[in-house]
Amino acid sequence: MLWHDAVILHAAEPDIQSTAGIAAHRESAWEAVFSRTQGWNGGDVAGTVDLGDGRVVWLFGDTFVGPLADGKRLPGTVMINNSLAVHAWNPASPRPPTPDAIEFVFGKPDAEGKPTAVFAPQRVPPNELDNQLDAMRQFWPSGGGVVVETAGKRQLIVGLFVIRKTKEQGAFAFRRVGNAFGIIDDVRHSPAEWRGRVVDIPHAVGDQAQTEGVASLSWGEQFLRIPNDQANVYVFGVRAPLRGPRELVAARVPADSIEAFEKWRFYTSDGRWSGLAAEAGAILKDIAPEFSLERLDFDAFHGYLLVQNEPLLGAGIRVLTAEEPFGPWSTPRAVFRPMLPPNDRDLFSYAAKGHLLLSCRGELLISYIVSAHDFWRLFRQAELYRPRFVSVPLGDVVRER
Repeated sequence: MLWHDAVILHAAEPDIQSTAGIAAHRESAWEAVFSRTQGWNGGDVAGTVDLGDGRVVWLFGDTFVGPLADGKRLPGTVMINNSLAVHAWNPASPRPPTPDAIEFVFGKPDAEGKPTAVFAPQRVPPNELDNQLDAMRQFWPSGGGVVVETAGKRQLIVGLFVIRKTKEQGAFAFRRVGNAFGIIDDVRHSPAEWRGRVVDIPHAVGDQAQTEGVASLSWGEQFLRIPNDQANVYVFGVRAPLRGPRELVAARVPADSIEAFEKWRFYTSDGRWSGLAAEAGAILKDIAPEFSLERLDFDAFHGYLLVQNEPLLGAGIRVLTAEEPFGPWSTPRAVFRPMLPPNDRDLFSYAAKGHLLLSCRGELLISYIVSAHDFWRLFRQAELYRPRFVSVPLGDVVRER
């Protein structure tokens, strides 16, 4: 891991509460990158993937695109289910990109010229029931992705939640019905030429299974390349038992055939690799639906770093470390807490993730999202629903494991 000298002066902000003596600092320069008045002007998830060629790609879920003025999203704004953003990254000059140096990526415009999602259901004949059901699906990036070399191409593979809306109202009127890979077949091309395709992951079990007495199981929340095993990609997922907290699970697949689902092997509780997804064992409990998982080499520590929100939409942001990605994992350690107005129960924070690649030397850059249960409030307050950033000292993160 390359670390970068800090080039941004930090100042504590009143909406961050440091915990356990850890000095968390607002990263205003990173927030300015995503504070925009035209085009892309908001999105959640905010995962990052190293493209391996001096560029970084950001993965966003539901995305606002349109005009903004006086702190409000204006009529003409549309929301699409996912988007990407790309910018150059030079470790020798670790500054956030200027707002005009980041390129946002959408799907092909629709018949009215409006932007569409990068990963979207195929347009289908109107009288085919199965295709109609497929067209009702939506795809949200999990925040995890990986670049693999295959057939002379550099392929970007992104984890996707497959979602269907429900009849309920509010921010959680949806159900995960499966998982998929969103694939850009060759990222060597200009982002304007990228075209996304979607491949369902057959090993996933949607949330609807819980009504039938079966645990749900998702895959693709995060991906790892392990230094001593470059032949494989490690795919991490989350199992939600009928009772008890969510569990982190892992699979392994050859890097040159990640879509060959019959080749997947699942890490079991006794350290074996099984061909049955049902035998995947919990390597960590109390995992959030979204998290980051990265390789960390810092001072004497060589291992893995996981960043997540407290469970059940807890405001606090936690870090965990392990010498191996399959554990044992350290006790979760809170590093900071976004300070939301105490009497405003409409707001909540989520989607915390670490970004070691973009971090200054000796620090960990963390992003998170603040949103509202009242959807229309996101139009009235444009500062909501876009990434917020904090840095914490890595020495505090890895001590007292």
